[in-house]
Amino acid sequence: MLSSFYTTSTNLHSIVDLLILCRAGLSTIFHGFGMIILFSLVQFTTIVILNMNYESLTNDQSLYEDLFLTFPIFITINLTKPASKLSK
Repeated sequence: MLSSFYTTSTNLHSIVDLLILCRAGLSTIFHGFGMIILFSLVQFTTIVILNMNYESLTNDQSLYEDLFLTFPIFITINLTKPASKLSK
């Protein structure tokens, strides 16, 4: 089986396959940036709320924040898939 980047066929089906693969890669990159931004926003919001109450975040609280707030959001982000059909 040849790669989508190199094909000997003369039909346009291989170009559509290549575009779908590139779209999936681009979608993965956007999901990665979204996860990084979301994680930073959750941490920033938590620290701002705690600083307004003159408190600080302990190691256990940070662990619970990661496990019960951030981790489920990351799981739902990763369950989304790119579209299998190309459109304009």
